[in-house]
Order: sequence, then structure tokens, then C-alpha cells
Amino acid sequence: MKHLKIIFVLLLALFVVSCERNIDDNQPEAEYFVDLLRSGEYDALMLPKLTSESIPTLLKYADSKEHITNFPVNPISSFYRDECRLGIYVLWVVEAIRLTPNKSEEGSMPYASQNPLLITKENAESAQFQPLGTDDNTSHSQVAQAYRDWWKNHENMIFFLYKNVDPLEGSEYRWH
Repeated sequence: MKHLKIIFVLLLALFVVSCERNIDDNQPEAEYFVDLLRSGEYDALMLPKLTSESIPTLLKYADSKEHITNFPVNPISSFYRDECRLGIYVLWVVEAIRLTPNKSEEGSMPYASQNPLLITKENAESAQFQPLGTDDNTSHSQVAQAYRDWWKNHENMIFFLYKNVDPLEGSEYRWH
């Protein structure tokens, strides 16, 4: 009986910890998410529910070349990445927000594409596509600027229309 009590207490403690809100009330959700990515402590398998209100916070990190190694990836992709630039990753999250007219009701947000990986549109059409390297400064810089320009020109747009204006439309890049 003593062992059952110990198991019950441990299970109860595990339940309480898993139900604990992972968001600091004094810190915006997007900022907290980025802090967890940077520290390698984001352990959820899915993206958090973020909205258009998170975009300015995420765009602050768009140019970051800092590498992260613990981040949620699209489970349907067979392509594995063990690291990603924080800037590329947050842009990928912005893309997911752009494509999602409303917050998901399931507790997470759908992914923008299969991977937080830039490819050229020309290469995407090729039978032997090669993703751009995570250290490609030119593509990273151009895509970050495209998203900043998109947000500057469309931040006051009705949210459900965001998905109709592709920040990468005039560029040579797209998400994998």
C-alpha cells in the first residue's frame, strides 16, 4: 500500500507539472518561446499557439545567426535537421502565423511547410533539390528583409488576409 501512495504522489506531481502554464505572465508568449529556443529548453513537439501579435517580437530575431538545436519540426518531414539558425526558424514561425487565419483550437499551430529550410524556387522545381545551407548569409538576409517589408506594409491588414500576401513572392526563395 505504501508503494501505491508513492506512485500516486509521483503521478500527481507529474500531472501538475505537465499542466503548469509555460508562459511567464510578465513576458510575451513569443519572447518566452524564443528564450526557450535559445536556451535549448523548448521541449514541446509542436509549435505554441502564436498570433499576429507575436510577429513584431519574432521579427526582432529575424537576423539572428545563433544556432539552435532543440526546436519543434514538422513530423511529416523525412528530412532531419539537428540545428537551425534562430533567425531562419523564427521567420518560419512567422510564415506559419501568416498562413493560419486563426489560432488553432488544438493547442498548437500548424507548420508553415515541411522544414524551416530555404530553397530556391528554381531548385524546388528540380528533381534533385538541394536545400540552402544554414550558413547562407545572403539568402537569410534577403528573406529577413522580405518579411520585415511585408510586415511594415501589411501589419494593419485584416488578419485572415495575411495568407494572401506572400512575403517571398518577389524573391527567388521559398520554404521547403
